[in-house]
Amino acid sequence: MALVDEIKEKERRLREFLKSRGLKGLLLKRQANFSWMTGGGLNLVGITTEMGATSLFITEDSKFVISNNIEGPRMIDEEGLEKQSFIIKTFPCMKTRKPR
Repeated sequence: MALVDEIKEKERRLREFLKSRGLKGLLLKRQANFSWMTGGGLNLVGITTEMGATSLFITEDSKFVISNNIEGPRMIDEEGLEKQSFIIKTFPCMKTRKPR
């Protein structure tokens, strides 16, 4: 099965799940879920956590990548998520304060 067909089938299954549970959407943040939904993509920055730096939000008719403005461009370049019809939504990365 081609990657495009694999992803379409996963979208179909996920949307069927949403409908059966009466849900409007599902947020995927864990690395394993992100990788499953994107056909092997990685949303990690560090390897010591199962939570990724980028999330996927799937609704009944759209799919979004939610990421800070630093990781968003990397997701587009390295993971090709726009080619998979994801809509990219970014937010400003919080600056860390220096200790006093």
